[in-house]
Order: sequence, then structure tokens, then C-alpha cells
Amino acid sequence: VQNRDADLIGIGSINADVTNQPAAEVQLRQAQKMDAVGQLTGGIAHDFNNLLTVIIGNLELLQTKEQSDGDAERFLASSIKAARRGAGFTQRLLAFSRKQALRPESVRIDRLFVDLVQLMKRTLGEKVEILASAANVPPALVDHNQLENALLNLAVNARDAMPDGGRLWLTARSSDLEGLPFVLIEVADEGNGMSADVLSRAIEPFYTTKPAGSGTGLGLSMVYGFARQSGGRFEIDSEERAGTTVRLYLPVAPEHTPAEATRDSPATDLPLGTEKILVVEDDPDVREIAVAALSSLGYQVIQAGDGPAAVTVAADIDDLDLLLTDVVLPKGMSGPVVSEEIKRLFPEIKVLFMSGYSGDALLEQILD
Repeated sequence: VQNRDADLIGIGSINADVTNQPAAEVQLRQAQKMDAVGQLTGGIAHDFNNLLTVIIGNLELLQTKEQSDGDAERFLASSIKAARRGAGFTQRLLAFSRKQALRPESVRIDRLFVDLVQLMKRTLGEKVEILASAANVPPALVDHNQLENALLNLAVNARDAMPDGGRLWLTARSSDLEGLPFVLIEVADEGNGMSADVLSRAIEPFYTTKPAGSGTGLGLSMVYGFARQSGGRFEIDSEERAGTTVRLYLPVAPEHTPAEATRDSPATDLPLGTEKILVVEDDPDVREIAVAALSSLGYQVIQAGDGPAAVTVAADIDDLDLLLTDVVLPKGMSGPVVSEEIKRLFPEIKVLFMSGYSGDALLEQILD
């Protein structure tokens, strides 16, 4: 430091502690990588959903027409089951990327445990002893089906970590995080556990220590994504030869939240319609199955592969009750734009958007 006469009157220095900087940079790169993979899985899920729509829709239509053929019924049922397994894979992708459409409701964890333990016993086998406890736990605001899937995934991981059998603890209790109430669900096992290196990568998508063909590597990443999207938190602790504990913190349901509905309601015959529907979908296979399904229910169906074709078709008919359109369409006309054009011709028409994208991505497309 110098004075006005350029005389040296002091020496100063500025220091910064960069001890933790390398670790912070690693965490940032990891977060960026996880975000990129999340975007990728969202796109994969969209295309896979279209494929599954075609497979499941055609098989279900065939199934209704082949009731008298026992072998065909059995083969079709097996095919549908396999396709639905693919749909489950899609849900795991969406759960990791936090783009799945959740349906949160008030869920009684103690009641959920009763049914889930029975399912776990059949799935895990006799070597695994399940110890469940959920006394005096407030209802959680969470998607019932996705929570079941998450806990079942954790249970299967625990079984695989205990090849010779062992105990699995499934517990729930009230907890506070940063002054807010949560329902804490713990899934703990006494299995092989994870090394520090494996634990640091446990929630990476497609990372697995299982043999090839034995796992997708999406189980823990799906649970992590589900917990975060639900407004909760995911924690995992593990040590080699000391077991693994996974904690899910889920928000408590407000008192006014509707309770979960009865889930095994009896099937009823579907009513037949007579209205006229315009279906707009650029994927010909998806469009074909939509048209076939609606026609089988009695509706009069007109189809178009893009926006301009839809407007042209609509201009040549006298009446139209419903527009069923994809959101993302080619030739410069999105689903919302198509709906505005069709409404000019039929002001009272109802509009229903469909998409292979998840709910959040679909909303973004509509708002754009």
C-alpha cells in the first residue's frame, strides 16, 4: 500500500480458503450430468410410451375378440403382461427425471403396510423375514401406487443383498425436517451393504453392481426421483457387511385432503357413445389404435395426421362433438393451434389433448 507520495506504508493480502472447492466442482459436474440424463430419459419415455400404446392397445382389442380361443387368450395375456412391464420401466425413467404425473392423495401408511407386506412376502420368498411397524403415523400426501412401487423396489434390493436370507425392517414414524412435519419411512436390511465408492454412485441411473441382465440400474434413482418430486427427501446409509437403510421423508397430508379411494371396485360395462370425434395424431400406429378403440365404443371417428389436414377435414363436415388431438404435431401447427382453428368452425366443440409426454412437459407445450 502506498501513500500519495508513492511511499510504501504497508503490505496487504487477500486470502481465500479453496480446500472444499474441488469437491464442490465435482458435485456441480455430477448435478449437471444427472440433469442431462434426466432430460434424456424424458425423451426416451415419450417415444417408448407411443410404442407401448400401440402394443397394449392392439393386444387388448385382439383379446376381446378371441375369448373362445384358450391358447390365443393365454398368449395375448402374456404379451400384455410383458408390455406392461415395459410401461413400468417407462415409469421408472420418468420417476428419475421427475417428470412423471403424480396423483397425490391422503395415504394411511399403516393400511398401506398391511397389503404391501403380504405382497412383499410373496415376492421376496421365505428366506426374508419382514418386520413392519407404522403406529400413530399421520397420513402422507403422496401417490399411492408410486409409493408402493418405490417400497417394493427397495425390498427387492434388500433381498438381493441378503442371498442367504435375513431380516427386512419396514417402519414409519413422524419426523421433522427444518421445522416442517414429515412422514418418515425407513427400509433397512442386514445384508452385504455397499462400499463407500458404490454408495456414492447408488442413485446414478443405470448404475448397478448386479450381473448383466439382473437389473436395470434404475431402482434407487427411481425412488430418489419419486421422493423429490413428491416434495420430500431421500437419504441412504450403508456400510459393507453392515446392511443398508433408506429413508423417505414424505409430506404430511393436510386434513382437508381427500382420502384414498377404494381400489378394487368391480368392473362395469362401458357405455357406448354416438358422438362424432376428430382424432389428430401424426404417428399412424398411435392414430390407428385410437381410432379403433373409439370406434369399438360406438363413436363416429374422423382422423387426420396433422393440423392442416385436420382443418381441411373439419371444414367439409356439418357437425363435430369432440377434438382429440396430440399436442406436438408437424407442419407448424401444434395441438393448441389446431384446437383454435377447429373452434372457429365449431365454437361449442369440446377439446381433449393427448401426448406421450408427461404432465409437466405437456403443460409446457400448451403454454408455449
